[in-house]
Amino acid sequence: SGDLHTGELVSSDLMLNVLASFAELEREMIRDRLADARAARRQRGLRSAGRLPYGYRSDPQTRQLVSDESEADVVCAIFRRAADGERPAEIAAWANAHEAKQSESWSARKVLRLLRNPVYVGDLGREDDRTKGAHPAIVTGEVFDAVQEAIAQRWTRASKPRPKVSRRDDPFLLRGLVTCAGCGHLMTTSTNCAPSASTGRRQLRYYRCRSDSGPCPGSQINARDLED
Repeated sequence: SGDLHTGELVSSDLMLNVLASFAELEREMIRDRLADARAARRQRGLRSAGRLPYGYRSDPQTRQLVSDESEADVVCAIFRRAADGERPAEIAAWANAHEAKQSESWSARKVLRLLRNPVYVGDLGREDDRTKGAHPAIVTGEVFDAVQEAIAQRWTRASKPRPKVSRRDDPFLLRGLVTCAGCGHLMTTSTNCAPSASTGRRQLRYYRCRSDSGPCPGSQINARDLED
């Protein structure tokens, strides 16, 4: 009786393992089919899904990008200012002052992300892997290339070396150890000051993801909460 019961348990565990293996295989096959379908649509210049870029809206029938007239005017103005040499921080200040509204206020990082997005010249994909899209362009290729050149020249200037921080004096306990769950990039540290009722000003510390693509651009987490 005992041997029979043990045999039934072993058989049951074996069957569960087999079913789990088949379920995992089916998930992988579905994932591969979806990836192939997205790749095929992209080769045809069609958008599959994702967040709508500022300046565009989704056609209710085709789900493809169509230009939003009011936001497209703001995009053109942002590119024009960048081509004239304005910095992203200056452009963000202008956009916020002139109520070029979006879901959140403009920042230098958001402006830079917009300026580097090839969707505005009519392409899909990333900077190094672009495909001609079926959606209309908002800016011309000449303006887009001029802005990319201005950004590249600003980034290629000689940078000043950062002073090294000793482990004893470093306020970030997890510096160099935290990676972003969304893209796997190493998260960097950041500080800024905020008003405080007691001391007048208080320092806020964050671990931030510096990735410009993927599901997590600009994501951050409070350093104290993470370290606690």
